[in-house]
Amino acid sequence: MVLSLETRIKVHQNVDRMLEWFDQSLACELRLDEMEPQVFAEGMSLLRSMLQDGIDDLVQQVEQSAPERIERTDGPDLVPVEKKPRRLVTVFGELRIGGPGYAVREKQKVEYAPVDQRLGLPEGEFSYLFQNWCGRFFVRNAYGDASTSLVDLLGVKVSVDSLESMNLRMAADVEAFREQQTAPPAKEEGELLVLSADATGVPMANRGGKMQMAYIGAAYTVDRFVRTADDVLDEVLRKQSQKGRPRPQFKRLHADMTRSDPDDSAVTLDGRVGVFSWLAHERQTRAASGSQPRPVICLMDGEHKLWERKDQLLGEDVVEILDFWHFLERLREVSKLLSDTAAAAEAFVKERLARVLDGDLGRVIGGLRQMLKKRRLSKKSQATIQSAITYFENNRSRMRYGDYLREGYPIASGIIEGSCRLVVEDRLDRTGMRWSLDGALAMLANRTTSLSDDWNDYETFRITREQKRLYPAAT
Repeated sequence: MVLSLETRIKVHQNVDRMLEWFDQSLACELRLDEMEPQVFAEGMSLLRSMLQDGIDDLVQQVEQSAPERIERTDGPDLVPVEKKPRRLVTVFGELRIGGPGYAVREKQKVEYAPVDQRLGLPEGEFSYLFQNWCGRFFVRNAYGDASTSLVDLLGVKVSVDSLESMNLRMAADVEAFREQQTAPPAKEEGELLVLSADATGVPMANRGGKMQMAYIGAAYTVDRFVRTADDVLDEVLRKQSQKGRPRPQFKRLHADMTRSDPDDSAVTLDGRVGVFSWLAHERQTRAASGSQPRPVICLMDGEHKLWERKDQLLGEDVVEILDFWHFLERLREVSKLLSDTAAAAEAFVKERLARVLDGDLGRVIGGLRQMLKKRRLSKKSQATIQSAITYFENNRSRMRYGDYLREGYPIASGIIEGSCRLVVEDRLDRTGMRWSLDGALAMLANRTTSLSDDWNDYETFRITREQKRLYPAAT
């Protein structure tokens, strides 16, 4: 395609007009902050006009060479039919894109539009770049805030309904993207592969705002960090953060919710299974990358249903670790019930904590049982202490903290705890929000893709897939 002489002349005229305005602004000694908004607005208008004129030239050239019939071997021939110009919203503003259309006969669906194919137009009425920018807004902020920001920055108004539909469309290929995703560069990965999962609630519209669980998975690598029991005591009791702590590398996130199978409504898809299936994929691709296999660590709280899914989908060749902070929270809760003063409770925690870090969890559990028998406590206090004892007993094999510290393994699941807040609470659980299941799943998919720093790679992936689907002959 070559731009027409008329279009080239028009572009030069518009550029000259902008330069003349710029000269006048400098002559009037306008400040930069006074010129910049006008320069931006004029520049965007000029670019939109250039884009529209260039497309109009293309349409004219295609129309002049359009055949009267398109013969096909796999179906009826196509003939020209009336095709209304398409509305396409870009970052520069709204365009109208015409051109011929072909169908089996008049009033049938257009099956071939040569201009659309030549330009690789997306499905819907928003350009790929505009979708990208919209997505970056709405994965971080409420749809209404995103709409307002787009008006303020680009002067383009997009309804909340359009953004919600865009969220659904943009998330459609996330699962396929993750299935083909390979391991990060082995030389940049850490020594250990850490897998984790947790759950948090999403307020649902069909439940009157009541919560439905979203399951969050996290996978990252990190170098070993050898410590002693005293190091942990200093950090926990004296709040002295240790120096030299290695940083997690290539943190990836995934989220899912329990839902009906779209192909069979009688079948329920467990969100926990979705998360652990993804974690299994991360293990398969990342644990073996590099010259030496990485030890695989599963670090979670005591939710037994999550550990059940771990057993089913990750197997036994995984180091299981109970999140240290959940253990400590239970211990502190018990200490308050068995101590008369805050100082006594702190001493109680310090003594038992030191024992557990030295591998003496059994004696700590036994001591709590003896106290439960000998002390006169309310039924509520008894139930709390018994719950803690059961929790420790059930997770005993995952609380060998002394061994973990000597191996340099992480013992706290701050990554997944923070991820629940980042993924869900900061976006899907704001005041007054209510979600449909499809909308929540799409937002979880888009937001985890963004937070995993995969946004640009995913955009390339989904555009390529959509182009192959829309224009198979061209691709």
